[in-house]
Amino acid sequence: MGLRIRWIALIAVVIYILSMSLSLYFHNQSDDDLLIYDVSRLFPDQVHKIVDGQDVESFQSAIEYANEHDLTVSIGGARHSQGGHTYFEDSVFLDMTSYNDILSIDTDNKRITVESGTTWADVQEAVNPYDLSVKVM
Repeated sequence: MGLRIRWIALIAVVIYILSMSLSLYFHNQSDDDLLIYDVSRLFPDQVHKIVDGQDVESFQSAIEYANEHDLTVSIGGARHSQGGHTYFEDSVFLDMTSYNDILSIDTDNKRITVESGTTWADVQEAVNPYDLSVKVM
């Protein structure tokens, strides 16, 4: 009897994993340009508008638009967070990935000024010629 219960439990687990995998696969196959994901791809949200700005004025205009239409503003970069907590349904989504310039490097004070879409890899690459990059991560 114990062996039979184990087989039933195993089959139930396999069916659960298969159905969850297929559900995630088909859910993530959307061609919708306004569907936003984080790195886990588990909690997508449909946003109202995506602003891929490269200057302060484009973001200011997007925030004004959101205020005029009573919409929430979401901000995202590389979207490495998990759980969908950086964006909101029906929001104006500010995609910061293209707002990624290195503005200045002060080697004397070991200070770097960057735009908000800059990644850690961008920072390390920029400071490496000055022997300021992290040696071990």
